[in-house]
Amino acid sequence: MYQVTSNQKEQLLNQIIEMYESLLNKGSNEDKKFIMSMYEKLQRLPQGKSIPSRDALKLKRIIKSVI
Repeated sequence: MYQVTSNQKEQLLNQIIEMYESLLNKGSNEDKKFIMSMYEKLQRLPQGKSIPSRDALKLKRIIKSVI
């Protein structure tokens, strides 16, 4: 589990937006769909709750590949 604080949530949402913009021209459709679904999940995530570890690891992998 990956618990998210309010500050981390805001930072992750900003990173996801930047990633999505980077993926528009060169990313796979699967990664784009995943990024958008994670954005929606994070928006709805209550403070102090967690995202599934599988999603957190995939998100981290995509972040590293884009940066």
